[in-house]
Amino acid sequence: MKSKILIFSIAQNGYEFTYSKCIKSQQLYASRNSYEYVLVNRPAWVNSPKESAWLKIPLIVKGLNRGYEWVVFIDADGEIRSQTPRIESIEVLGKSIYLVHGHSGRINSGVIIVKNTADAKEFFEQILNAIEAEVPEEDKAPYENGHIIHHAKESRYVQILDQRWNNTDNANLNDFVRHYTGPMSQYYKKPTFSQLKVRIFRFQMKVNTQIAKLIGFYSEPHDSLKYRLEKLVQHCQNNFSVFMSVD
Repeated sequence: MKSKILIFSIAQNGYEFTYSKCIKSQQLYASRNSYEYVLVNRPAWVNSPKESAWLKIPLIVKGLNRGYEWVVFIDADGEIRSQTPRIESIEVLGKSIYLVHGHSGRINSGVIIVKNTADAKEFFEQILNAIEAEVPEEDKAPYENGHIIHHAKESRYVQILDQRWNNTDNANLNDFVRHYTGPMSQYYKKPTFSQLKVRIFRFQMKVNTQIAKLIGFYSEPHDSLKYRLEKLVQHCQNNFSVFMSVD
């Protein structure tokens, strides 16, 4: 383990091409501060965006189990700005899970900063164990975000950071992380030829699937999200040593 702080992002199904500028900013920030950075882009293709969205939760747990003092997740469409301070600067006594309200006024899970404590591990393990459970109507949000909103309400270890750490709606803000989702998506200029690369990539994936079906090596996705997620986590452990437990 090179650094005590791990930053990771997930960019599958061509998102590493679309948001290559944001990913580059994340890599530069990690390099400036001597943090370890990992872009989870394998497997390159997943059957549903739900799988990519949920994948952050078990990988946060794996990073904590690996022994990092801090584990930071940031969406692939999050640009880390040059004025962003060090992660350690946000620490508040007694708090270990740092989140930000998005443009909806509720927690946005595009930036998750975690101090390694037993309470933080338990928080994310509880979310993972509840993967198949429904959250109350008032907490519902796409994918895993609703579960984070729901569990954060009950946790005294959660600290809400100011909007600069996950800016989803104010183009004039002197922000630290500019998250190009919702209202902010209109301000992201996609890299030249990125959409062409995405189209070519997705066409290749479709062709590969058809070939696999023809030769009998294709199997339909398992119905259980939990099962599919377990397979993805194992794939990540095989490809990214930062998620291998030291136990």
